Amino acid sequence: MPEQQKPVRPRDAASLVIYRRGTQGLEVLMGRRSDRARFKPGMYVFPGGGLEAADHRVRTTSRLDDAIVTRLAVGGSAPRAGALALAAVRETFEETGLIVGKAGALHGPAPASWADYSKHHAAPELDKFAYVCRAITPPHRARRFDARFFFAYAE
Repeated sequence: MPEQQKPVRPRDAASLVIYRRGTQGLEVLMGRRSDRARFKPGMYVFPGGGLEAADHRVRTTSRLDDAIVTRLAVGGSAPRAGALALAAVRETFEETGLIVGKAGALHGPAPASWADYSKHHAAPELDKFAYVCRAITPPHRARRFDARFFFAYAE
């Protein structure tokens, strides 16, 4: 009988579900992954990706609501919860070019992975976010993510 492999530890990740009311009803922003992507090729996904160390050092105009921090399964850590929301903001910018934040609100230098975002002089407004859910890639997959999904109204 073959020996069972130990499951890969999931990597923290976050996605942002951006929505608006369009002329024909609700519209939601999604992108299609490349057919050559290593994880979920060809799938339609919300903008998002892995948490980076720099996401802990970005200044914001506001914090996540305390109720969201509790629901994120981060041991009640507001800084870790905020970093996850910021990962969703950064990844949304990297994948779509959209600035999720308040214009003119950035004060001080930004980490290198946030340099292009910071050129727009905007700072994220985390109090505008709602929490949707958490999804963890099943065990025994080569790549695993512990993803948190946030809502943000487009306007």
